[in-house]
Amino acid sequence: MTVETLRKYQTYLYDENGKPVMVQLDLRNRQVRKLYEQIMDKFEDLLDIQEAERRLGDNSEMIPWEEAKKSL
Repeated sequence: MTVETLRKYQTYLYDENGKPVMVQLDLRNRQVRKLYEQIMDKFEDLLDIQEAERRLGDNSEMIPWEEAKKSL
């Protein structure tokens, strides 16, 4: 999906002063719905990474994935 295609399925919503405050996507379109789901999945992944980094703190040592996998 291109940005131009996505723009055909979006609507801006404005407040009483004419300031854009929200974007509405037409999820009836399969491509738009799929893109929205992908964006939300990526956003959730980023939040998980942020939480993991917060819990590790600055003093924690990272373990390579292959080493961690062996201990499972």
